[in-house]
Amino acid sequence: MVDLKGFMDYTSDDLRDGLTEGYYLLEVTEANGAEWDDGSPRIDFRTRVAEGAATGKFGPMHTITYGAAGGVTADGREWSVSEEESRVRLVKIVNAITDDNQLVLTNQNEFDRTMMDEIADQIKGRQFVALVSENDKGYDVIRRFNSVSKPPKKYQPTISAGSNFAV
Repeated sequence: MVDLKGFMDYTSDDLRDGLTEGYYLLEVTEANGAEWDDGSPRIDFRTRVAEGAATGKFGPMHTITYGAAGGVTADGREWSVSEEESRVRLVKIVNAITDDNQLVLTNQNEFDRTMMDEIADQIKGRQFVALVSENDKGYDVIRRFNSVSKPPKKYQPTISAGSNFAV
């Protein structure tokens, strides 16, 4: 006989299947271009762990947004991101995911939904090294993006991933 827990008996620790903080080789499993309500373009993508003890586990989802933004945090601090800062962040993240390989873009100067769709199509299946940690709400998030060819010194690839790295 098996003792089953009721729905409300599960604690957050019981439900947590996240990753411990550290560097992981992640693979983009799904990516889509989209827009926010204000029309700002973005790329939403999902990842999974591609090597190591956690191989196959879901990695963090991530959104890369293009456009100026600003607001006030829950504790009352104002924040803002300029369009140029947003553009630089987008290019850095995409370059890390694609290992600095050139993308094929219809118009490389027009940061719009079409570009986000084209980027999303080309990052599917790509692998990159990421620092993953838990945010204050308990979700795994990607804190840093690194290309496979230039992993951080703290990252230790497993033997099975050796063919993916020039160490």
